[in-house]
Amino acid sequence: MQAGEFEPGWFLAPPSGPIRQVTLAPPSPPAISQSEVVTQSYPRVLSELGITPVDVRPDGDCFFNSVIAMWRDQLRELLHGREPTADRLRDWLANLVRDDFARAGSRYAPSFPGATTGSAGQQRAVRDRVVATIRARGSWDNDVGDMIPQIFAHRAGLPMTMVGLNTYHLGPEGAAPQNYIVYDGSHYRGARANRQVFRAVEVRPIVERIRQDMAHQLARLAGGQTDQAPGGAPASGSRPGPAPGRRPVNWNHPGSGPRPGPWPGPWPR
Repeated sequence: MQAGEFEPGWFLAPPSGPIRQVTLAPPSPPAISQSEVVTQSYPRVLSELGITPVDVRPDGDCFFNSVIAMWRDQLRELLHGREPTADRLRDWLANLVRDDFARAGSRYAPSFPGATTGSAGQQRAVRDRVVATIRARGSWDNDVGDMIPQIFAHRAGLPMTMVGLNTYHLGPEGAAPQNYIVYDGSHYRGARANRQVFRAVEVRPIVERIRQDMAHQLARLAGGQTDQAPGGAPASGSRPGPAPGRRPVNWNHPGSGPRPGPWPGPWPR
């Protein structure tokens, strides 16, 4: 088609009313994803908590290798004098869960979908799969893998504060945490602190405040608007807490976003 020509079926028509100028709304700024906020906040969270992550390979056994780096002596006792390895700890945990499943009123079966519902054969198949998955070298990116840190820390007697998408306590209930373990969505690493190791209830407000501030920063960079001013870091030596006057985002709600990683449920009594 050349200039001045029209496609067949096109017609020019006079306006039926006054011509008005229309101002188009500017395009909406891109949404800031929760995963981006969590990732961008990660270095600052570690800095404010005084955390130095342990260097372990992201090979699917990073949780086990992290706890070995932090509690080698205790785990050697757990294995009756044998040197702890990821394979040995997997076998120890798999045997423990297998024996628990074999007892009436299993403590851990309710934590795994399908392990307490359906026919006896279906329950047995699910329980066998759980045990096999725990034992499988390098297995972690699945629902069974999400439960491994909770059960292992509890039964091994290793109290720690988990700092990940969710922040919570692992290990014996009520025990003061001895170390941190950090999870960035794909990699567990043990972490040593250069100051007191805070309980999860103390860490959570810090994480929420930092992520809230990061969400505002990312929104501003993307051209978005927020109705809250960013909060500042706590004064040196102060106890952690939320910035005054801030309405915290509930980053610790289970299911808020893509696979949030391990989430603690009440231990069956």
